[in-house]
Amino acid sequence: MHLVPKAQAFARRFHVRSDGSPQMYGDETYYDGHLTPVALLVEAFGGSPQQIASAYLHDAPEDTLLTLGAVMDEFGYVVHRTVDALTRREDEEYDDYIRRVIEDPNARLIKWCDASVNYKKSIRSLVDNPDDEKAMYRVNKYRIVLASLGRYVL
Repeated sequence: MHLVPKAQAFARRFHVRSDGSPQMYGDETYYDGHLTPVALLVEAFGGSPQQIASAYLHDAPEDTLLTLGAVMDEFGYVVHRTVDALTRREDEEYDDYIRRVIEDPNARLIKWCDASVNYKKSIRSLVDNPDDEKAMYRVNKYRIVLASLGRYVL
């Protein structure tokens, strides 16, 4: 199986709840509402197959039972290194995490695309509910991330 379709299959298989139903991203499955848009943006920016595969897997070690070791075994060193760079460490400050992502050229493109998708969703939430403090927090958070990463990506 080629790298990207294999990553798509892994993302679908692992992003599930304990009852086997898909994880959700608002009204959509996490795969359709978040992972696919991130991967499509990575592809639109000329991302390599390794970067596109990593985009589908970027949240898996934090949010699912997929381990970084399994990513290494199934997808090889480049995807493993990229997904590892995108995986926030326990007790890691967010600013330190973003600085670490910036150091990896594969990861920073994916994180920029990830932040873009999250920013858009947060803006929509804020439009629907202008008093939503969590959405306002996320809008500001992702605005800063996009600006920080943008000079390396754009």
